[in-house]
Amino acid sequence: MATVLIFSNLSIAANDFTALCYHDVRADVDGRLDQDSMAVSRKNLTDHFIWLKTNGYTPVSVKQIEDARDLGKPLPTKAVLLSFDDGYLSFYTEIYPLLKSFNYPAVFAIVTSWLEAPAGSIIKVGGTELKRDGLLTWQQIKDMQQSGLVEIASHGHSSHFGISANPQGNQRAFISTRFYDSNKQQYENENDYQKRIQFDLSESHRLIKERTGIAPTTIVWPFGEFNNSSWESAKAIGYSTSLALGKPHLNPGLGDHVYRHLIVNNLNATDLSYLFNKPRNADITRVIHVDLDYVYDADPIQQTRNIDVLIQRIHDFSVTHVYLQAYSDPDGDGQADALYFPNRHLPMRSDLFSFVSWQLFTRANVSVFAWMPTSAFVLPKENSDWMVKELSGNDIRVSKNHYQRLSIFHPEAEQLIDNIYQDLARNSYFEGILFHDDGIISDYEDLNPSAIAWYEKNGFPNFDIHEIKNNPALFKAWSELKTKALIDFTLRRYETVRYERPYVRSARNIFAMPILNPSSESWFAQSLPAFVEAYDQVAIMAMPYMEGARNPDKWLAKLAKSVTQPTNPAKKIVFELQAKDWNQKKAIDNDTLVKHIKILYRNGHPHVGYYPDDFLNNRPAIEKLKPALAIDYYPWKHQ
Repeated sequence: MATVLIFSNLSIAANDFTALCYHDVRADVDGRLDQDSMAVSRKNLTDHFIWLKTNGYTPVSVKQIEDARDLGKPLPTKAVLLSFDDGYLSFYTEIYPLLKSFNYPAVFAIVTSWLEAPAGSIIKVGGTELKRDGLLTWQQIKDMQQSGLVEIASHGHSSHFGISANPQGNQRAFISTRFYDSNKQQYENENDYQKRIQFDLSESHRLIKERTGIAPTTIVWPFGEFNNSSWESAKAIGYSTSLALGKPHLNPGLGDHVYRHLIVNNLNATDLSYLFNKPRNADITRVIHVDLDYVYDADPIQQTRNIDVLIQRIHDFSVTHVYLQAYSDPDGDGQADALYFPNRHLPMRSDLFSFVSWQLFTRANVSVFAWMPTSAFVLPKENSDWMVKELSGNDIRVSKNHYQRLSIFHPEAEQLIDNIYQDLARNSYFEGILFHDDGIISDYEDLNPSAIAWYEKNGFPNFDIHEIKNNPALFKAWSELKTKALIDFTLRRYETVRYERPYVRSARNIFAMPILNPSSESWFAQSLPAFVEAYDQVAIMAMPYMEGARNPDKWLAKLAKSVTQPTNPAKKIVFELQAKDWNQKKAIDNDTLVKHIKILYRNGHPHVGYYPDDFLNNRPAIEKLKPALAIDYYPWKHQ
């Protein structure tokens, strides 16, 4: 399948294309310091067009992309989609003449409620104001449309603003957010959400068709945010392609959605060249794994202080990712006793995850992965029929191996877990999902009746645990089947999340033992090669003290040498180091942690993180660890 290459200096394959997103264009843009960070100067836009032409790029229309997708018509080599959002007057006075001069097609996305405002009025957009006279007129839109170079797309009707997303008042995108009513202290229900989105999309579609005579077929999502629910509504109205904003990892191919690179800070032609030629392996992952249980406090004033300390620390550390706990586990047994988001099944300790994740994203500039159990959820009422069962002697009992877990094979348990993941995705902003290390099935598990019935349908008729344990070939096949079952279970949860958050990536923890001793897959139902194939990131628990290593340095070096980084840059292996010795109940020495990071670097593993982070006590010490961990210090990203 062909891909949309947002960052690539790789060879160009058939139907690859790059998509760019511009906004206002003015002659007087003040370098990179202009108040409007998305404005581009007339000179720089002209230089962009010259650079594209000089370097053999061919701008294409959305219609050409659709024909490549639907009819198999090839795109030109080195194709580029030019898009301009919001509907500024500069579309007509600055951009349109330039398009005609170069004979370049483009798509212009307009906000219809803004254009319907009377002449001379002021339009309030968040904390800023737009003058109606600084926007296009419908006649200008019709003139450009008739040229054949300009497609007019919807940018929503009155959805180009943020709405309250949680009790703390965070503002997030209208289209993808369930509104939180602070007066009623409740979230918008699904029926009201659907009605709100459908009205906005259909009203924009209606107005563009009435005012121009041509119904739009492209929806350009405000702020680049959407979900599959809003996309289904859009398709029912008559849209056939959507334009979002890009994440570097998204390469969706010739599908329904085009992910664009946002042009900011008045990019010059040199910057544009770097955007097109940036090597993919320049994207390095540096992770801090954070417990929300450390943040939570029954005293709201102290909790606010905790959040501020955390955000400032993550910002100052200059890392790329935070794995953020979305569940509550105050007793540290690895099971979710409660959740930090509204949901249908478990107690909510505090509506905290949504707020902290958004603060980390907007204030600390990191990508947040929601850290969630695979199946270790403690139900309000114990239901042993749903639990993982193990063989103990000749008896079958609820398993006590590592964690007590719900059986992934029990249909009602799976539905409950799926609901929890859906509730997380509907109510929170995050860019990835990390499946916790409770995703294990030992060589004595799972003997839940639902699991046995599943085995019998999938290659083990007349399932007999004793026969399998005494037959090496059968035992190996059973172990591999359970590994696959766990992967498939997590990927179904991932698809549930992606329905609401299409850009979300997948990650999963893996113990070190299945890597150091592949035959131990049967003890865990975990396999590094299978995980690399299945997930976007694999977080290896590189924790020598937890594993009881006699020589932690040698143990870590052996683990590092046992792992070969996959060549596919979308698949990143992250080594998650141990910052606390739980056996000795003390923090790992700062110098030791730095030494362990450098052992991984020397063995060719630049994607590194640690757990846990005791941000309230500065452990590990930022002044010690930052030079080794921070993305701005260590030169991997420049190689």
